[in-house]
Amino acid sequence: MARAGLPGCGSRSTIVMSDAAMPNASLAGMLGVSDEKKAKMEVRERERAAAAKRKKEQDAKERKRKREAEKARIAQYEEAVAQDAASSAHESPAARSKRVVKNYLDNPPYFGSSNFEDHKAVVELCKGTKNRLEVNKQTKPWQYGTTEMAAVPRLIGSGLWHPVGVMPKDHALLVKAIGEMEMQEAIAAERLVAEKTNASELHARAAEEREKREEAKRDAAERAGREADNAEHVEYLKQIGFGKDVEALLEQSARWADLGPTCGLSLCERILRWIHIRADWEWEKGVHVYVPRPSSAAQEDAGKEVIGELLKRASE
Repeated sequence: MARAGLPGCGSRSTIVMSDAAMPNASLAGMLGVSDEKKAKMEVRERERAAAAKRKKEQDAKERKRKREAEKARIAQYEEAVAQDAASSAHESPAARSKRVVKNYLDNPPYFGSSNFEDHKAVVELCKGTKNRLEVNKQTKPWQYGTTEMAAVPRLIGSGLWHPVGVMPKDHALLVKAIGEMEMQEAIAAERLVAEKTNASELHARAAEEREKREEAKRDAAERAGREADNAEHVEYLKQIGFGKDVEALLEQSARWADLGPTCGLSLCERILRWIHIRADWEWEKGVHVYVPRPSSAAQEDAGKEVIGELLKRASE
């Protein structure tokens, strides 16, 4: 006897038939997604997969390029080392390293190799404190460098830049050599400052001593009732033949009574007056004072004779 179905519900056979029909139904239809939207979703999924594949390929190419660049840099170092070793077969490794470092520092600008993607950072590091950048365009890729020795340790420490011709094992030696050179330069600068300071102090003391001597001369002249010597008169006496020892002669001449009175005259003026009287030289205006000058060859010869007599007298 058939069982009556519940109101609003299908029979069991009806339910089973509905389940059997489900595989033929569209998943998009169940989720309420149209075929058009489903197609767009599939396109986006394919695009994401393609982009991921392209990125994977690009990353692989970049890794390969970096490996090749590193191999090329190592090959360059090895070639340089091989050439250097061949040219100095009897040189010890330590001596060779020192020579390579010295040669590098003796020949600025200091170039280094780096990867292309690091060139912006390397350029800033190479500028240093003097804001100067050196570029070697003969190489591929270009080599960047600096004339500032102090920038080299900073460049090496960045790990982005490798000094050309210097093996990685010698980088520490290169940095140490730069530190020693900077220390020597600092010591030399300090020594120069000290020497200039000492020279300034010596110059100041010498000026002070000259001033004291001049003051003593003025005091002596005042006590003796005569004028102090004028610097222009002193220079003129040196020019006409009395030379650098003129001041010693002037001091001695103060005791030579035959040269005439000293009252109202300086010792220089007294000597010049004597030459004027004995050699008949004519008084002429100098820069600021009057001095006697010869106007003929005979007067010049006579003046030389008078000057010679006075010099001989001062030496006795």
